[in-house]
Amino acid sequence: WGRERCYAAARVSQPRRNMSGAVWSNATEDVVHRWTCTFDFLVAEPAERCTDVHAVSRSFSEAVHTRTHHTCAPAGGDGFAFVIRDDTSDAPGGADVGAPGPGIGYQGLRHSVAVEFDTWHNALNDEPYERHVAVHTNGGEPNDAHHTARLGSTAEVPNFADGGIHRAVVSYTPAVGWEAVAAALESGAYKGATPRMSHFTQQNPGLLSVYVDDMETPLLTVPLSMETILRTNRSTAWVGFTSGTGEAWQIVDLVAWNFTTF
Repeated sequence: WGRERCYAAARVSQPRRNMSGAVWSNATEDVVHRWTCTFDFLVAEPAERCTDVHAVSRSFSEAVHTRTHHTCAPAGGDGFAFVIRDDTSDAPGGADVGAPGPGIGYQGLRHSVAVEFDTWHNALNDEPYERHVAVHTNGGEPNDAHHTARLGSTAEVPNFADGGIHRAVVSYTPAVGWEAVAAALESGAYKGATPRMSHFTQQNPGLLSVYVDDMETPLLTVPLSMETILRTNRSTAWVGFTSGTGEAWQIVDLVAWNFTTF
């Protein structure tokens, strides 16, 4: 038996510089028991990254000729994130977001966990050059999009920023035990692991898994006890999506999304 709550389509990211945006559930959801969030999304209309390419040639007369080519390629930024937050008892609005740009709209939110879909390489965040998916939390402290704040990450992802509609699922199963955690490690689903895991797992941890397009095999699985994220004696939180743009931009549309508890 489960309860499914469906939400309307929404634009999370506008094609403008240095913006952050968000869409949140209109009621808190039970996040310490088993749940699944399914969402269809598209990332499109990216900005362009342009570079000057210099070509040098030598003619038969030994004269040296230099030509400059101006080349551009699509490069949207910075990304979006599925976010669970328990930093407020009042319903957050679209303006209740964290830092824009590399902060992807969730950086700075306390008592939060974010599953980020990062499309832009930010060298100052020590993150992969390729687009990637990562799980970030600082527990009760302000969340951080720096790569050292991750619990796990992977750059082995489909091109989810190609302008087409993609489906993602984030699921949580509590109290699976360390044998299930070990099985996830052996399967290779727990990628980009960090020692920070020990701060956010209790004696009988759960598993958070992320799927994109392929609903059979998770892109990423991390051990997690949701109780370590929430405020004391809490079991519910707000769920939603955030985004951020910097000098590069793109649109991020949620075509449909739902949250199901079991």
